[in-house]
Amino acid sequence: MISDSTLAAFDSQVRQHVRPEETGAIVEADGSVVRYLAPDDRGASWITWSRLDEDSADEVIAAQVEFFRARRQQFEWKLYDYDQPADLARRLRAAGFVPDDEELLMVAETAQVAAEVVALPDGVTVAQVTDAAGVDQLFEVHELVFGGSDPRLRLALHWVTQIASWPAACTH
Repeated sequence: MISDSTLAAFDSQVRQHVRPEETGAIVEADGSVVRYLAPDDRGASWITWSRLDEDSADEVIAAQVEFFRARRQQFEWKLYDYDQPADLARRLRAAGFVPDDEELLMVAETAQVAAEVVALPDGVTVAQVTDAAGVDQLFEVHELVFGGSDPRLRLALHWVTQIASWPAACTH
């Protein structure tokens, strides 16, 4: 079970502070949502975070559908199982959204994760990624294993390594 404080940190540090990944993209907060806006119809746009309740959800969903319709852009609503209200997935389907494949996100408090790995297969090593060079090396392996590239994940990991080097007072 992920603690409420860990989920709040994930929301604050990742979902609410998305950075534009491509020239001309914009990230904007609009009341109870954070939107990632592709520069035009070439890229993907999405709602990355929302704070809704039972009374506001349908109205906010309709407003976002209309916002993107006016831009003539399709968009995705990033939905996490802890997002509120509890029936948000049902409400999104009722508004015309089609569920995509379920994805898995793993978040852990580092103090709770085992520090040592034992019995690795021959030829396998584990290294801590702490800088841009490490992220680039990780993606060399990622591209060999999975084929292709994942620029959003690469950018996110570069961002995380930058945050990790900040003084502790800046991370909250």
